[in-house]
Amino acid sequence: MRFIKFCIFMWCCYGLLSAQVSLRTTKTTFLVGEKMTVHVVTPDISEFPSAKVMIYDVHRNQKISDVGVKKGKQVLTITAPNLVGKYFLLLVANKMLLRKVMFRTVVTSVKALSIGKRTYVVGEKLYVKVNLPQGRYYGNPWVGMFHKGQRLSSGVSIAEERIHYQYTKRKKMLEFHAPADPGTYQLKIYDRTERYYLLDSVTFKTIVPPVRGALQIAKNKYTIGEKISVKVNLPQGRYYGRAWVGMFNTKKTVDGGAEADTHQRITYHYTKREQTLTFDAPSHPGKYIFRIYDRDSYRYLLDSVAFETEVPPVRGALQIAKKTYTIGEKISVKVNLPEGRYYGRAWVGMFNTKKTVDGGAEADTHQRITYHYTKRQQTVTFDAPAYPGKYIFRVYDRDSYRYLLDSVAFETEVPPVRGALQIAKKTYTIGEKISVKVNLPEGRYYGRAWVGMFNTKKTVDGGAGADTHQRISYHYTKSQQTLTFDAPAYPGKYIFRVYDRDSYHYLLDSVAFETKVPPVRGALQVAKKKYIIGEKISVKVNLPGGRYYGRAWVGMFNTKKAVEGGAEADTHQRINYHYTKRQQTVTFNAPAHPGKYIFRVYDRDSYHYLLDSVAFETVVPATRGAITVNPRSYMAGKKMIVNINLPKNRYYGDPWVGMFRSSSRVQGGGKISERRITSSHIRNKKQLEFTAPQQPGIYEMRLYDRHSHYYVLEVVYFRVYHRRTRAPFLQNFRETPFPRFIPFGISNVTKTLRVPFGFRMTQDPQQILNIEEAIEKIVNDPRFASLAPRKQSQLRDLLYYLKERRDFIEDPELPTLLDTIAKATDNALRDQGLRRLANKIYQRAAHFTQMAANGELDVDDARYLANMTKYGKTLYDDFKNLQSQDFLGDSDGVTQFLTVTHGVTALAKGAKDRDAEVMMDGLRDTIGQIPGISNSPIAAILDIPGEVTASMLNVTREGWEESTSVLENISRAMDGDERALDEAVRGSQRVQEVLSQKNYGRRMFRAITNRVIDKVPFARTIVTWFSE
Repeated sequence: MRFIKFCIFMWCCYGLLSAQVSLRTTKTTFLVGEKMTVHVVTPDISEFPSAKVMIYDVHRNQKISDVGVKKGKQVLTITAPNLVGKYFLLLVANKMLLRKVMFRTVVTSVKALSIGKRTYVVGEKLYVKVNLPQGRYYGNPWVGMFHKGQRLSSGVSIAEERIHYQYTKRKKMLEFHAPADPGTYQLKIYDRTERYYLLDSVTFKTIVPPVRGALQIAKNKYTIGEKISVKVNLPQGRYYGRAWVGMFNTKKTVDGGAEADTHQRITYHYTKREQTLTFDAPSHPGKYIFRIYDRDSYRYLLDSVAFETEVPPVRGALQIAKKTYTIGEKISVKVNLPEGRYYGRAWVGMFNTKKTVDGGAEADTHQRITYHYTKRQQTVTFDAPAYPGKYIFRVYDRDSYRYLLDSVAFETEVPPVRGALQIAKKTYTIGEKISVKVNLPEGRYYGRAWVGMFNTKKTVDGGAGADTHQRISYHYTKSQQTLTFDAPAYPGKYIFRVYDRDSYHYLLDSVAFETKVPPVRGALQVAKKKYIIGEKISVKVNLPGGRYYGRAWVGMFNTKKAVEGGAEADTHQRINYHYTKRQQTVTFNAPAHPGKYIFRVYDRDSYHYLLDSVAFETVVPATRGAITVNPRSYMAGKKMIVNINLPKNRYYGDPWVGMFRSSSRVQGGGKISERRITSSHIRNKKQLEFTAPQQPGIYEMRLYDRHSHYYVLEVVYFRVYHRRTRAPFLQNFRETPFPRFIPFGISNVTKTLRVPFGFRMTQDPQQILNIEEAIEKIVNDPRFASLAPRKQSQLRDLLYYLKERRDFIEDPELPTLLDTIAKATDNALRDQGLRRLANKIYQRAAHFTQMAANGELDVDDARYLANMTKYGKTLYDDFKNLQSQDFLGDSDGVTQFLTVTHGVTALAKGAKDRDAEVMMDGLRDTIGQIPGISNSPIAAILDIPGEVTASMLNVTREGWEESTSVLENISRAMDGDERALDEAVRGSQRVQEVLSQKNYGRRMFRAITNRVIDKVPFARTIVTWFSE
């Protein structure tokens, strides 16, 4: 409490003392840096604390400076701040504000700069006088030269940019140079370097006056290339920034009247203020001008002077010895050009002077044949032109057609040469060597002379006119040489012709001769006249030497002259062929069908010139014991084993065994027709497994030698019975009668089925058991007890079909999977197996879809897709309403697969490419000629064109691949590889084999037979099962 009272007492005392304190200035506005007089009064007592005067910046809120104050009255001198603004003078004692006075600082302009005049020439010296008043702040003042900021009439502005500056004292004379560009500028003086304040400015202009008479030349007309001395005399005291003198073209228009650029500079030289420059007069005649500029640009033209150039012609500059020359003769041309003028690579050219061509049209007489560059005095040598006519030599002064100095004319001629060709005789055998002796005189032009062999036939078959100018062969020749030709491969009249150059111009001589083709009897030999189908036939070829064989070949042909109904057949139908050497044994396979055939040998790769032929026959003997069934009676549904033992050394075109129901007659006279129940291809198997039919009755196993119903080699009967029922007695009869045993070589063909030779019945149809017993046994089998009858039937159909056509899926796990499904007793296990089966089908579809998207499908894939599309649509239709999508995955994927496969199938059937179109055009006739297809009833019901086209395209592709290999070998042979030539010959034979009619027919036949499938839609069966 005592302390509080003390503080109150002291505050009261201080308040009384502060009434005796004062602070004032002489004025409230000062120049920056000006000396300020400040009057300060404080109590002169010991109790008053020490005080100080402080300058405080109002805007920046900071102290600038302070000064201590004595007690009593005092006058202080303080420097005003250097920055413009508002400030306070504060009298402070013991951190307590006693008095404050506000003042401000300013910067006023002064008349500090003066110059001698207001207009200067660019680069002229400019003196600036600086006179700054005292008593104010100057923090490193400077004078700067600026572009004067201004707005032009177009609306744009010129920025006020500093060009140059100098620091200065308060009083000083500064030296500047007027700017190099004309314009308006300002000199400005500032009081400091940072946060500077403009004190004064003065404006001036710069100009660029022309300099008349700065350029001088000796005369106003020069010869092209003449030296021109240009005297330069520029006045002192102005700006020259790399002054230069340029030579310019003054032509205002070009040919045609269009305006030319007169600012086009030809050449230039930099110059000093006083100097003599040397130029070369332009190489073209015309009007020109020298111009001098004050700097390294086209800114300011100081002076110009005009002059002209001219080009006088030179008569008698060219001289030749005579006016007529033989083609190819050497011509010496003497050149004599005067000195003292321009020659820019002068040259002499030989030109054609023909004014019109055949028909009367005007020709270009400026056509140059050859040329030589020349010196001023020189003799140049030319070869007389290779064609007769009128020509001219011309000399030009430069490397162009600009200025013709002189010309001289001459002519050339071409005399013929009789007896230049000689041959030993007038008649030759085809392929015989012919020696032609060539004797051409020297001293004339031969531009790759050549001798050609020509056809003289004037008409072709039918009477139309032929081209007798058709060249067969030729050889380039020297002036004296003996050439060797091969007599033409075709008989007729021919002629040798010799030409003097690599064209048909100027025939010098010709000689005629003939060729003939004698036949060759006994060129073919075979061991016998009758062969079994598929048997190897060795054909011995013996062709005499000394004649032409252009890829001779032996072909096997059909000799059948009429088909059923009496229509005439083509006896020229080739079955197979082999290229042959002159002496060689070639091996053929006897045709797959019995009949009469013939071997023919031709001397070239075509049907021209048959040399010899030999006939033979083929037969089809029956087999005995090729298939055996033991026992001969089975309960319905019982497994059956058929043993296979096919005899060798005969033709089997995909042999197969079929189970057929025998035809029979029931009580009352009704008939049961025969039908095929199932079948299986042998494919090198020793045993085939079948399941006995469900219906009791008489059945038979038939062995066919190919994938069709052509030739039945053997038949084995068996019967099927039911456990609880006995089959009624059925009287057997034959809808397709089988013949009795016929001795070898005698055939009997029925109207509906072709039967092999030597076939006889081996079964007694009355001993066959009742098939109903076998059906009942299958129905009561424990493996199918859990299935409904409909599902049992569906499963049997599905398994039979997939076991026969498992190559459609191409999955090695399929047989095991099918057995698992068939033997499954648990519904869940069975359904799991069927789902795996369906997934495999879809995976195969996805594989093809990806290949189709990448463009990697070949024709074999297209054939698979054609089948998969058929069943895929059924598969998708049955599954699209299912709730469970895990069976086939994403339905969009199925849609994509169907879309792609449909497109690929349409492509295979449409055959839009050129090769396929050609094949499709002849498809109807071709199918009728394929062995095994002509009389087959399946040809009328199958979708053949797509499959056949696919196979034919595949054969064509293989032929292209072989052809590519042949071309590569030929290329290597041309480089010197002898083995490559032999390989090319063998490759050519492979190409012919691949593209042969036989190969096409075999592949087409295979494609058609692969198209024959059972009518069980396996996909719908699977879908129906799962949808329930």
